Amino acid sequence: AHQRDAGGCAQAVNFGRDSGIEQRANPDMPMYKPEFWERVQYLDREGIKEDPTFHCKPAGVPRMGPPAKILQTATEVVLLYQQGNLFRVIPIDGRPHEPIKSQDTTWYGDATGKWEGDTLVIDIVGFNDESWIDWAGWFHSNNMHVIEKYTRNGDTLTWQATVIDPDVLTQPFVTNPRTLRLNPNPKATLIEDLPCDERDSAHIVTHERG
Repeated sequence: AHQRDAGGCAQAVNFGRDSGIEQRANPDMPMYKPEFWERVQYLDREGIKEDPTFHCKPAGVPRMGPPAKILQTATEVVLLYQQGNLFRVIPIDGRPHEPIKSQDTTWYGDATGKWEGDTLVIDIVGFNDESWIDWAGWFHSNNMHVIEKYTRNGDTLTWQATVIDPDVLTQPFVTNPRTLRLNPNPKATLIEDLPCDERDSAHIVTHERG
């Protein structure tokens, strides 16, 4: 949006957010109930203040995306993430959700996994409502239910997540798939991510988070 100043020149009032225009133009986005669109717009506009990842809080699921490395035992899959030096342990031995943990509200929820052919399906419930589905103010409720799918095809791995949140969404939201290629280097390691130490938000004058 633009407005003209007294001298007749167009002033770009959204100039500070223009670097995110491609992400915001993506047609694949969550469909919110009408009463929540104003909140989405507010969170997007005030992301410097409201975006949890901008203040050293976890990205959460599914925003964190696929892991950098996967380990598997007979009963568990371990997902390792370079960003934030995080890990998730997913049971794949057929157990149901933990009755107590699945009622907690945490950043990563309570997860169980199972194999469906060549696809690992991870079912997650028990989230808090502090994380975002993605960066453009796409919030969720603490009743969000996420299903992640990991499919390996040769040396590639495709990750995709479905977000089910009838409290705020009109329909399930399916993320764009992301495909990763296997690193053939047997000595490959994860580089340690530095601790998050946010010092800049109080001094930023535009609305853009980059």
